[in-house]
Amino acid sequence: MKLSQFQTVRGRLIGLLVLIAVPMALLSATAAVTTYRSVLGSIEDRQTEAVANYAVRTRVWFDGTLRILQATVAGAQAAEVRSPDCDAIGRRVLAGAPDYQALRIRFANGTECLASRSEALSAAKIDAMMPAPPSAAATPSQPAAARYDYVEIDGKRYFAIHASGDGRTGTAWQALLLTDVAALERTFDLGALASGAVIGLIGHRDEVLIARGSEESDAGWLPAIEPIPRTGTRFDAPSRAGARRSYSGEWIAAPNLYVLASLDQTAALAARAQFLALLIIPLATLALLCTVYLHAIHSHILRWLRGIEQAARQEEQSSFTARALVAEEMPSDIKSVARAFNAMVDAQEQRQHALQAALDQNRLLVRELHHRVKNSLQIVQSYLSLAKRNHSAEANRALSEAECRVQVLSIAYRFSLAHGEMHAVRVDVFLDEVLAAISRLLPRSGQTIDGDITSDLSLPIDRLIALGLLVVEAVSRCLSTVPEVRVTLHVADDGEDPDVKAFEVRLTADRALVPGPQPRMLAGLAAQAEAVQPAPATASELGTWRITA
Repeated sequence: MKLSQFQTVRGRLIGLLVLIAVPMALLSATAAVTTYRSVLGSIEDRQTEAVANYAVRTRVWFDGTLRILQATVAGAQAAEVRSPDCDAIGRRVLAGAPDYQALRIRFANGTECLASRSEALSAAKIDAMMPAPPSAAATPSQPAAARYDYVEIDGKRYFAIHASGDGRTGTAWQALLLTDVAALERTFDLGALASGAVIGLIGHRDEVLIARGSEESDAGWLPAIEPIPRTGTRFDAPSRAGARRSYSGEWIAAPNLYVLASLDQTAALAARAQFLALLIIPLATLALLCTVYLHAIHSHILRWLRGIEQAARQEEQSSFTARALVAEEMPSDIKSVARAFNAMVDAQEQRQHALQAALDQNRLLVRELHHRVKNSLQIVQSYLSLAKRNHSAEANRALSEAECRVQVLSIAYRFSLAHGEMHAVRVDVFLDEVLAAISRLLPRSGQTIDGDITSDLSLPIDRLIALGLLVVEAVSRCLSTVPEVRVTLHVADDGEDPDVKAFEVRLTADRALVPGPQPRMLAGLAAQAEAVQPAPATASELGTWRITA
C-alpha cells in the first residue's frame, strides 16, 4: 500500500494505522487459534491417556488372573491328580485369593476340578458357560486360548476368565475362573479424577461394570446413541442425562469388555473462553488504540487544519479578513503554519488597504476630472449661446449647431456621472434630452422634431456620445436643406434574435427627399457607436441604424 495514493492527511494517517493494526490483528488471531488448538489437543491427549492407563491396568489384571489359572492347570497336570485331589488344589487356590469365587477345570481324560465359595456356583451352572468360544486363539507362544467376559448368576455379577488347551503339552483341558468385580475395582483406583470426568468398564450390553467418578448404577453419563461407538476413537455426543460430553474408549476384550472415558465440556468451554479472551482482548485493544488514534488525529491535527481552512474560506467569501486560531495546545509545526497564514493575511490586508486608498483617490480624481469636463462644456455652451447674439443668421445657425453638439456632450456626461461614478446610460432618457436640445436650437420656422423612443437599453458614454452626435448630424443636415419638414426619431428594441440585446434607430421625414451621398462624418460616428446600417437611406428616410447594447 502506497500512502501517497491517499489525498488527505487523515487518509494517509489511517492508512498507516491499517498497515500497523492489520498485521497485529492477524498475529493475535493466529496466536489465539494456535493456543486454542493446543489446549484442545492437550485435553484430548489427557482423555486418551487416561483411557489407555485404565485399559493397560485392566489387561494386566486379566492377564495375571489368566496366568494363575494356567499355572493351576499346569500344576494339576504335572501332579497327575484325580478328581478329589484336583478339588483340593482348587480350594487351596481360592483360599489364597479372597476375590476368587469359583474355579472349574475339566480335562479330556475325565478328570474334573471344582472349587466354589458359594453353593450358587455349582458345576452345572459353570459348565453351561464353558462351551463359549474363546476370544483369543492359541498361538505358538501361547498354547492356551483365552476369553475374558463377565456373567451374572443369581443376581450377582462375576468376571469370567475362560481358557482352554489343545493338548500339545499334555491332556486337552478347559478351565473357568470366576472373580468378584471388587478385585478389578481396586485396579481402577488410580487416584483422583479430573472434575466432571467418569471412567468405566462397559459390557457388551452397554452395562456399566465398574465406574470411577460416578455410581455404577448411574448410566446417565453414557452417550445417548445406540449403539455406543466402539471403534477406539474419540467423539462428542449428548449424554443420556442430556448434557453434551466428550468420549474416548479402548477395547479390553472384544466384543465383551470396553473401557470408556467421559469428560464434561468444562475444560473445552474454559479453553473456548480462553480462546475468545486471547482473540477479543487484543482486537479490542487494537480497536481502542485505533479510536484513540483517530481522536488524536482529529483533536491535534485535523481540528487545527480545518480552522486554518475555515479562516481562508471565510476570508475569500466575506468582505473582511479572518485570522487562523493560534492556541498554546496546538502542535508547533501547525502553529507555525497558522502564524505564517496570519502573517500572509496581514500583508494582504495592508495591500488591500493601500489599493483601496489608491482606488478611492483615483475615483476622486476621475470624478473631479469629469466634473471639470462637464463645467468646461457648460462654459463652452454658454460662450456659444452668447456669441450668437453678435453674428449674422448664417453664423448664428453654425453656432447653434456647434452648441447643440456641445449640448450632446454635456447631457451624456451629466447622465453618466449622475451617481458619482461613470456608468452606462439608458438610451431613451438620453435621446429624449438630445431631441429637446435639437428642438430648442436647430429648427427654423415650419420645422418640427418629434420622437418615438421605446427602448430602455443602455450604452456606455463613449458609444452614447457617438449616437447622440449621429442623430444631431443627420437631423441638422435635413433641417438645413428642406424647409417646413417634420422629422421623427424612432427608437425601438430589435426582436429578431432574443439572445442578443439590440435596438434600432430610424430617422424619417414627412415628405420625400432627394437622397445624396452619405457624409463621411456620419459613417465615422456610426462606426464609433458600433451601429450597423442594414439598408441605405430612401426618399423619406434619413437613415436606419441597428445597435447592439
